[in-house]
Amino acid sequence: MFPLGSVLVPNQVMALHVFEPRYRVMIQECLTSTPEFGVVLIERGHEVGGGDVRSTHATRARIIDAEQFSDGRYHLHVGGLQRMMVSRWLPDDPYPAAECVDWFDVDAGPDGVALFTAAITAMRQYLRVLVDAGHTQFDPEIAISTDLILGGYDMINAVPLGELDRYKATYASTPDERLTLLAELFRDALDATRF
Repeated sequence: MFPLGSVLVPNQVMALHVFEPRYRVMIQECLTSTPEFGVVLIERGHEVGGGDVRSTHATRARIIDAEQFSDGRYHLHVGGLQRMMVSRWLPDDPYPAAECVDWFDVDAGPDGVALFTAAITAMRQYLRVLVDAGHTQFDPEIAISTDLILGGYDMINAVPLGELDRYKATYASTPDERLTLLAELFRDALDATRF
């Protein structure tokens, strides 16, 4: 398990700089066997040195590419695959480990399409306001999957949100709950930006 101060969302690609010796060992083991590990949000504490409090939800990450430097550090790109729930934390020996179960999304309910439309409309309005304010790194017309599950994850990845909001949306119980929350977050952010 790789505890971070950031949430890895399914369908997201994240760059990681691995410098602590215990995580170097973990990555080396992953590269010689299954190139996957869990990314979990640190609720309290620090990323470096341990002593942190970790979330009970995580995302399975697959190593897309890895570059090892001469001093043993790694630069990785990982892709978020599947949400997981932590059943039990194991001793950090030498790196954090946990027993996890995959947590699959259920199908959206009958209001899913309407909730998706409301969320994507609010997202595009918010991104347009950000671009109008000079934040040209955002694209109001960014491609979002029309799949109600993947589209929700795409929206989380497309918009600047705080980590707690990203966490709540990523690990929402249902796609409907996720889309409802995202629409509220985007409308609140839009109102705050306009204010």
